[in-house]
This record gives sequence, structure tokens and C-alpha cells, in this order.
Amino acid sequence: MRRFMVRGNGRERMKRYSAQLLEKGSAAARQRNAPWGIVIMDMNGYSAKQHGCAACIPFYFDLLSQYELYYPAYVRNFNFINTPRIWEQVAKVLLPLISPITKSVIQVYGYNKREWQEELLKRISPDQLTSQFGGTKKTTA
Repeated sequence: MRRFMVRGNGRERMKRYSAQLLEKGSAAARQRNAPWGIVIMDMNGYSAKQHGCAACIPFYFDLLSQYELYYPAYVRNFNFINTPRIWEQVAKVLLPLISPITKSVIQVYGYNKREWQEELLKRISPDQLTSQFGGTKKTTA
């Protein structure tokens, strides 16, 4: 992402792309008559050096603002798993800056697979999770 963000109008393009993803996700939920969704973001491989650059940080605030303005309370749980320690610290700094509704749905887990799988399985039926996340759902190619 860093490489993309430091090029020309990367931030504006990423904002449009993320808005498109948010809209697609909410449209898919509406088609299923689902009042909310659960998001799992696997942070394995993210590094502070690459994704915590000066060009990237403002984008994260943009993304958060888009969510809070246009999709508040749409996500029941936003689970960050395999989160490097530095991102756990970043979350502690960012959480006080966001609304209580958004703050209440964010869960940040480190690399302890047993811990985050246990929490995911409390919220999501195993037949809705692939084996990567501790479930039994078959993936389709």
C-alpha cells in the first residue's frame, strides 16, 4: 500500500476504492436481508514500516471517517487478527479518537490463534468460517 500511496493521487484513489468496497459489502448484506456484518481482517504480514508511513496514516483516518459517516453500526464486529504488536499500540492510540459505537465493535488480537479463533467462534457459526479461521466452511475456487 505504501508504494501506491506515495504516488501522485494515491490517497484519493484509495479513498474511492475503499468507498467502493464498503458499498459492495453493504449491498451484499442488503441482498441477504442481513442488518449487519462481521469483518475479519488478517493483519499477518503488515508492517509498521510499510503501512505506517506518513502517506498511509491519513488514509486510515479517511477510511474510518467514511465508515462512521456512511455505514455507522453496519458492522457488528470488526476483528483484526494476527496483529503485530505495533498495531496493537496504534489501536490504543486511535480508539479514543473514534465514536463509542465504532469503538465498541473493534477487537484487536495478536498472533495467539487459539485466542482469536475462540472469540470468532463465539460470534460466528463454524459453518460460516473457513478452516483458516477455525470453521468448517468449504472454500470455493
